[in-house]
Amino acid sequence: MSKTEKEKKKHYVNNRDFSNAVVEYVNEKNTALEAGNDAPIVPNYVAECFLKIAEGLSHRPNFVRYTYREEMVMDAVENCLKAVGNYNIETATRTGKPILLLHTDLLLCIHPSYH
Repeated sequence: MSKTEKEKKKHYVNNRDFSNAVVEYVNEKNTALEAGNDAPIVPNYVAECFLKIAEGLSHRPNFVRYTYREEMVMDAVENCLKAVGNYNIETATRTGKPILLLHTDLLLCIHPSYH
């Protein structure tokens, strides 16, 4: 396996598993809030996926030489963790299955000039 293949696998996130985990969390959060309880903590798997996605995007040529790349990644993860509860599980794609389209959101979080 070449170095680039290993690097790609290191930041790989299975979209189906990730989407299912987010939908499950959003359902749990909505149920808890309706019952008058506090929102549950975001699962580690979802947070790790946010980190992998942000880290992978930060290695793109337009970000790779930034001296504050790690801060951008952590800011992106923090923003995604704040916003994950707002995910609309009723939204469907052409296939009818909800998926997460965080690429643009993460780019906005990572690099403010994309606003």
